[in-house]
Amino acid sequence: MSCRVDAEDWRGRTFDLVGAYRQCAIRPSSRPYSHIVVKQPGTDEIVAFRMRALPFGSIRSVHSFLRVASSLWYILVKEFMVLATNYFDDFITLATAPESSAVTSCVQMFFRLLGWAFAETGPKAPEFGEVFLALGVQINVERLSAGSVSICNTASRCEELIVALTKILETGNLGKQEALRLRGRLQLACGQLFGRVAKTALGVVTNHAYGGNSSRLNNKAILALTLHRHLLSCGRPRELKVSCDDDSWYIQTDACYEPCEGGIFSGIGAVLFNPAGQKVSFISQRLGDEMLKRLNPSGKKTAIYESEFFALFCAFLIWLPRLPNSVVIYTDNNAVRDTLISCCSSGGIAKKILVATLALECEGQLTPWYARVPTDSNCADAPSRLVTDDLVRLGVHQAALDIEDCWERLLLLEAKWGEEQAASTTPV
Repeated sequence: MSCRVDAEDWRGRTFDLVGAYRQCAIRPSSRPYSHIVVKQPGTDEIVAFRMRALPFGSIRSVHSFLRVASSLWYILVKEFMVLATNYFDDFITLATAPESSAVTSCVQMFFRLLGWAFAETGPKAPEFGEVFLALGVQINVERLSAGSVSICNTASRCEELIVALTKILETGNLGKQEALRLRGRLQLACGQLFGRVAKTALGVVTNHAYGGNSSRLNNKAILALTLHRHLLSCGRPRELKVSCDDDSWYIQTDACYEPCEGGIFSGIGAVLFNPAGQKVSFISQRLGDEMLKRLNPSGKKTAIYESEFFALFCAFLIWLPRLPNSVVIYTDNNAVRDTLISCCSSGGIAKKILVATLALECEGQLTPWYARVPTDSNCADAPSRLVTDDLVRLGVHQAALDIEDCWERLLLLEAKWGEEQAASTTPV
């Protein structure tokens, strides 16, 4: 059963082992030590039961079963050339349409020969199809031949969590035990799809559970739950595409904020590179006094951090339509880089830019890599100071940039994803 990369029609399904590690017997030499002691209902008499299979709740049970499940997967792939993976007791299998019947027979006979019980009828024994379920996740392989697979949580799971989150946000209260249960449900739903944004928000929920005696949500927790709700309700499945290093695009961003005669000179710049490392576009724009007041409402001595962050957001926004899934974004400001990696910020304006940037990531389904570039190596340094002669001489296209429009888009994204109720205090 060969798996042709250029096949036009792919199918998938899940094979589910019944009872998981309850099918694994206790080793004979371990039986004298494998007992469960309980009270007899009604009489309170102490009764001991000798276990014949691995017990539920034992860490060793899970460890032992996973070793066996991994062995089953290895044999399926190595000896029978079945394209499969497994997660605990679910074996997710792919096959071309003509081969799906043969793969079904092969996997079923394999489990039967080794004595493993699996679901043969009912909802846990589906036929091969372009869309199939695995662990509450819906997978679509309709465009697998084109190098694309879409994945999303089932509609019922999303709806259930959205209702729960909405209720919590409306009341503004979340007790410890409820928070821990919610975290587990969110982790299962979001960890498969949403990366570091969901992970960071889950950490905030955990900190709320253990952070004190009050069940009242602070603004940090409100923002975390709000971001989760938007991740679940945005509706568009996550699209996974074949990608390689040669497909990556690169952006370098910079800003300046320097005293000058009559006030402050501040500008933003960015340069876009194609996968071959060639400069293909740049932006260069001075920030006016009104824009500087928005970035620095408290009148701090410097607002280079906010300016650098805003430069990155503008570059992301302007070039988003042409960026692939794989993009590396460089800044020479460590604080900006660390803020985007950790999804954490303590500043009001920085919080707005952070949430808006994360919204662009999620809505554009991009997985950017944020890194630092030394100032001397940053090609965006010159255009941030409105020095563009070298770029123009090389034939690099200057992208049109409307600062006011970028700011309005930033506020709209922040209001949608961050909610005004959390805008006044420390964000995620």
